[in-house]
Amino acid sequence: MLENQLDKSVLDLSQHQKSETKTCFGQLPLEIIGKIFKYLDEKDLNSIAHVSKIWRTIYLNQDTIWKQICINLNILKFDYDKLVTRYFGNKGEITHKNDFDISADIFGIMCKWWTLYRCYQMVIRNILSNKFIRVYFTNKQTQQTFCTDSYIISINRTKELSIHAWVLQNSTLPLKLKEFNLYKKLIQNENYNVKVVGNNTFLIFEIHSVIFVYKIKNGSFLLKYAKVIQKPKYNDKDSKFEMEPSEDFLQENQNTKIDLCQTKLLLAQPSTNKIFIIDLTSGKICNVIKYFLEKCIVDVIKFTVNRVMIGISVKDKIYDRIILHYAIIFFLEDDVVVKKVKILLYGTITKFKVSTKYIGVENKAQPTPFIIKKNKFVVLFWIDCDTFTIDSGMNRVAKDAISNQFPLTSINDRFILVQSKVPHSFEIFDTKLCVTVRSIQLLPGYKLAHVGKLSISFINEQKVLLIRFC
Repeated sequence: MLENQLDKSVLDLSQHQKSETKTCFGQLPLEIIGKIFKYLDEKDLNSIAHVSKIWRTIYLNQDTIWKQICINLNILKFDYDKLVTRYFGNKGEITHKNDFDISADIFGIMCKWWTLYRCYQMVIRNILSNKFIRVYFTNKQTQQTFCTDSYIISINRTKELSIHAWVLQNSTLPLKLKEFNLYKKLIQNENYNVKVVGNNTFLIFEIHSVIFVYKIKNGSFLLKYAKVIQKPKYNDKDSKFEMEPSEDFLQENQNTKIDLCQTKLLLAQPSTNKIFIIDLTSGKICNVIKYFLEKCIVDVIKFTVNRVMIGISVKDKIYDRIILHYAIIFFLEDDVVVKKVKILLYGTITKFKVSTKYIGVENKAQPTPFIIKKNKFVVLFWIDCDTFTIDSGMNRVAKDAISNQFPLTSINDRFILVQSKVPHSFEIFDTKLCVTVRSIQLLPGYKLAHVGKLSISFINEQKVLLIRFC
């Protein structure tokens, strides 16, 4: 019976193709059709998908069309790749039951960027319909916790194996990660600060300019290499080695900052006033940028594709007090700086918030600067606000997302997480409909740990609360 239905569907599609090729539109090459469709927005494209099978399976099923939509909405593969694999498998066919089942046998396999867009749409629908999943993880005797949409890392210095990882949706039991010999030695010193960043490909621990890199593959964390980040001449000898740094080096580099963008790590080293860009795949340093001439305090850094942002504070040499604050943005091409922008501010920089075109600098004083790069020119404008979020879909600062009272954190181009007036409470706000779609009431002691595209995490001294959107 099913085989007969599939044969009939294939026959119908073949008949559609024959009739469609007789029309003027059907005689156009796919490349031309793709260029025409790129002028349409996502709403029009979704409507066109219902015209006929041939429009759905051939005309619209092009990466060139949906890639631009995903870029405009800030839909990145690194954010949704786990969701793509879980629901669509490796061939683009849905493997789990959900609200929008599509048969690849009947409709054909969707192109990669359309698949990515459908995953994003599923998250939007789940948030609007209050389809949330709450999961609690026991997190006792942990000094530090790091959360992503795919895993939770806890660090306990008192145990022999100090690093534990919960791989979400695979197991409720934590994995005990193997540790580098140098890491085991450094972690015993409570005066050494441990910083953690990670995504679905790499997990990195940093202790005073020493990085420990794990490769993530099929839910496993594999030891890759340890590396001391210092003068390039040492790093050029070998990209994968453990070299024990001196005590003086460790003391000098206790105030480092790190950030991760896809497969590259950014490390700001205040002791040398330099920024290091490290290719995690090879372990080599791609570039070293001198960000300031005088000694200064690094308040915050941000690393995105082709952009490096750093917020610094400069002290008075005589009275040893902070007198200046700068936001410095480096625009890159192939890891080489092509343009530098420096902005003087009146308050400490707390966060950089970005979209594909905009950069906003959140700081403790008003007004707030925003930067746009158009070709070779940079446009700077100011808005009087304490906190904000950016509408990635429209590449603008959303009017309803500017607040002078409560911290805002963007979930995606449509939803933001707002700290509520009610104590220990947060709200998910829809900037399109201008309504609160969900209130999250927490017990005293919980604090916000992570806001991602697929989940939100809160932690206290004993537990991690994970709220998943899918």
